[in-house]
Amino acid sequence: MNQKFTLIASLFFFLSLNSAFSQEPDSTLQARVKYISKQLSLPDPQTKDVIKILDTYKENANKVFNDMSISEKDRSLKVKKLMETKNLALKKILSANQLVLIVPTSELEEIN
Repeated sequence: MNQKFTLIASLFFFLSLNSAFSQEPDSTLQARVKYISKQLSLPDPQTKDVIKILDTYKENANKVFNDMSISEKDRSLKVKKLMETKNLALKKILSANQLVLIVPTSELEEIN
């Protein structure tokens, strides 16, 4: 039960961080690139890769949460798989120190 709560809480936390950035105009995208680039000390091309990974996760997680044809348990499993995919992709391009800044602690424990 606690793991399920942590999983759902992490997801909502992550989605709330990114909710303002769906279908964003170029100026908002550029501001987001600048912010993430500064926070993670990344060049713009690498920052755009990070944003693409985060946005893909967000889009797919929203689809899963809105799919009422599957059980809550199956939704949780699908979201967990999406998190794992997101975090493994981020791990390929970010250092451990950078991951700590962008991935919730409960998710970090699973990818280390």
